[in-house]
Amino acid sequence: TDGGITKGSTIGMLLDFTRRILIFLINDEQQGPVAFEGLEGAYYPAISLNRNVQVTLHTGLPIPDFYTPGEADPTSSVC
Repeated sequence: TDGGITKGSTIGMLLDFTRRILIFLINDEQQGPVAFEGLEGAYYPAISLNRNVQVTLHTGLPIPDFYTPGEADPTSSVC
C-alpha cells in the first residue's frame, strides 16, 4: 500500500461466504479489487512477518461501513 503500514494500523481480511469472496483492508479501506472469488471449502488463517516486527491479532472485527454482506456486486464498493 502507498506509504506502507504504520504502527497502530488495522489490517483486515473480510471473508464473505455468501458471495464466496475474500478482500483485504487497511484501516477499514479496501485494498484493490476482490482478492479471491469462487471460494469454497475450509480456510485456515496465516500471517507472515519480517524480523523486528510485533503484531496483535484480533478476531471478529466489525464489518466496515462501506460493505454490505450479501450485496450482489462487490466491485461497487470504495475501490
